[in-house]
Amino acid sequence: MSASISTYDLTVPILVRNLELLNIIIDKAIKHAEDNGKDPEAFLEAHIIDDMLPLSFQFQTCNRTAHGMLPLITTSAIEADKTHKDNIEEPKTLAEHKTRVNYTISLLRSLQKEDFVEASTETRLPVPPSSQAAFPGASKGYVKFTALSYLQKYVVPTFFFHMVTAYDILRKEGVPVGKFDFLGAEDFEAWEM
Repeated sequence: MSASISTYDLTVPILVRNLELLNIIIDKAIKHAEDNGKDPEAFLEAHIIDDMLPLSFQFQTCNRTAHGMLPLITTSAIEADKTHKDNIEEPKTLAEHKTRVNYTISLLRSLQKEDFVEASTETRLPVPPSSQAAFPGASKGYVKFTALSYLQKYVVPTFFFHMVTAYDILRKEGVPVGKFDFLGAEDFEAWEM
């Protein structure tokens, strides 16, 4: 008999782990800047090419994706893009990004499997008018998914696209991050949810 994998299993452990790794690369960026006499906050405006959004956006999108999925796949009363009064609305420093990420990690860790909907539950992803051209059929203001397809087609790819982009930007800026930082190789066997 095979064990059933829940929407919790597909999200919380994966996102908590990778948000923690995101904080580690933020620490590496700060240390690299300090070791080289640079302003660590300058990294926040760095990008790979002129028409792309900067590092700060990559961090924010990782966080918003992890936090923003919760109203769509949980039974808890969590509102999308709303932040706790102590959370920072628009992070302006690397430390503020870490604070926001830590808040989301705490929120995710506070949830239980029972708080998550079944994989087959229908959900609707709100799509603002400015993004509707990218989503065929979103002219009604949303895209319909099952919880599972929402995670597979939107949450996981979006989160990792922006996480990889953050790594790439920092690498371009000379921060010594790489694949083993991305994987969290230092505590690969020891890490637990």
